Amino acid sequence: MKGIFQVLLPILLLGAFLDGCQGSFNNTPVQGPQIEDVRVILLSETGHHTGQYRTDDLTVDFEYTRAEGSLQLSGVVRFSPVIQNQVKFLGSFRLGLVLSDTQGNTLIDHGITTTYGDSVSDPISFSTTLADPPQAASMAFSYSGKAYGGDGGLNPIQFYEYPVAR
Repeated sequence: MKGIFQVLLPILLLGAFLDGCQGSFNNTPVQGPQIEDVRVILLSETGHHTGQYRTDDLTVDFEYTRAEGSLQLSGVVRFSPVIQNQVKFLGSFRLGLVLSDTQGNTLIDHGITTTYGDSVSDPISFSTTLADPPQAASMAFSYSGKAYGGDGGLNPIQFYEYPVAR
């Protein structure tokens, strides 16, 4: 009985391993991750533009200028009443920007600003200049944060938005 177990165990383990690898060995080309259509902000070719990005967690009022291969972006982040009513302080917060081509393929995933310890009632201003690839046709904001203070600081809440489909 012990001999059969010693023979069957390696065969069963090999079978389980190969079954798990089944989808990993195909040779079809894979495109890069794509931005979800719901969060896409179409970029205008040139000039100065303004806009607003809104989720249940926050609002970003922004403006951008495209010129000579660069994208100048500035704005203000304000946390929604949903967040402000639950917590008082940010443990951490990161705002990012994803640029994509006309098919939605990610070109750049760029960090815009990071902050720690601010009050959720205070607006967060940002300003950055980044490379603007000629094929960039749209952008989307991403963010992640952890906040404290709604219940004496013991239980943080986490919130995030990452618009790239996985």
